[in-house]
Amino acid sequence: MLVTLIADFDNFDNPIEVPVSKISVATIMIVKEWMLAHKEDGDMFKNETTSEWDSTLTESERAFFHKLSENELYELISAANFLDMPHLLDKACELVAGMVRGRSSEEIAQIFGLNSLAAAKRNTVDVENQWLGD
Repeated sequence: MLVTLIADFDNFDNPIEVPVSKISVATIMIVKEWMLAHKEDGDMFKNETTSEWDSTLTESERAFFHKLSENELYELISAANFLDMPHLLDKACELVAGMVRGRSSEEIAQIFGLNSLAAAKRNTVDVENQWLGD
C-alpha cells in the first residue's frame, strides 16, 4: 500500500487521499524514523519472507524498538501490517517473540498486562501450548 502511495506522490495532477486514519500521527512519525534509518537497506516493501532477510535484530534496531513504550510498539506493529511493510513487521514481531520466548504463561500474562487471566485458564494455556517448549 505505501509503495503505491509513494509512487503516486509524483503525480501531482491527480491528488490522492491517504487512508491512514487508523494510524496515529505519532505512529506515522515512528514509521518515518524507521524508514529513514533503513533507506539504504534496499526495498523494505518487497514482500519477502523473513528467511530471505536477516531476521536477527541489529543493535541499532534493538535500540530503536527499546526506546518505544509497549503501546507504541504494538501500534507500530499494527501500522506496519496496515501499510504492508513486511520488513518492519517482521523485525518488530521478532522483538515481541523474544520477549515471550521461554517464559511461562504467568510471565507472559505479566508482560502483556493480562494478570486478570484466571489460574485455571493459565493452566489450560500451558497444557495446550506445551509444544512450544522452553
